[in-house]
Amino acid sequence: MKKKLILSLTMCAIAVILIIILIYLFFEIKYPLKYEDDIRANATKNNLEASFVAAIINTESSFNKDAKSQSGAEGLMQLLPTTAEFVANKFGIEFEDKNLFDASKNIEIGCRYLRYLFDKFGDKRTVLFAYNSGEGNVATWLKIEDYSQDGKTLMTCPYAETNNYVQKVLEAEKYYKKKCP
Repeated sequence: MKKKLILSLTMCAIAVILIIILIYLFFEIKYPLKYEDDIRANATKNNLEASFVAAIINTESSFNKDAKSQSGAEGLMQLLPTTAEFVANKFGIEFEDKNLFDASKNIEIGCRYLRYLFDKFGDKRTVLFAYNSGEGNVATWLKIEDYSQDGKTLMTCPYAETNNYVQKVLEAEKYYKKKCP
């Protein structure tokens, strides 16, 4: 009887350890962290949280530097070439379209764009809405009481995809705060 109890307790302990390992592996796969030096350097340079940048990269491209969307957004941070060119010209960053598949350049331009959006809108959620749907849409939505109570902070928008995007980034950021504070 004692041997059965010991065997049962041993099996339970092994099961618990395996579950913990599987949970850890799940989160490591769901929230990878690559290009950490570039993320940290550019986040710091632009007064951004590295965890926020990593969460955007994870949500946008799952850290695939060669990602390309149907709308033409490219690279880790899924920047449209027109947006990247605007940011590069505005802030004196050397840029060619092919640079968007270069991880370092994509993160540099993406972080500079995020800083621009923060300077314009000030609020993290509003910045995410603008990053995903464009600053023109956000400017319009801020004037609509159903989306913004104060005309400065966007709480929701008419696009389910964009609302889901904002939630995904904010959820991912919680994990990345632990991984790259």
